[in-house]
Amino acid sequence: MNAFKLFKPDTKDTESARITLADLQRISTHLGEHIPDDELREMINIADIGETGGVDFADFTRVMRKTDEFQLV
Repeated sequence: MNAFKLFKPDTKDTESARITLADLQRISTHLGEHIPDDELREMINIADIGETGGVDFADFTRVMRKTDEFQLV
């Protein structure tokens, strides 16, 4: 949940929160990375299984579990 909140720091309810294009733009800018909007949209489209227009906590968790770096706490 802490990793999800990096994208949605002001969110109290992770059940209804969605990581959006604007969130990915903010994070990439903060990190000094220039990632074109079409690539960011593609990331969202790949992760957004429920086709909600954003990446919800369940989508995020599913993607993160595919890596060896993630442990659900």
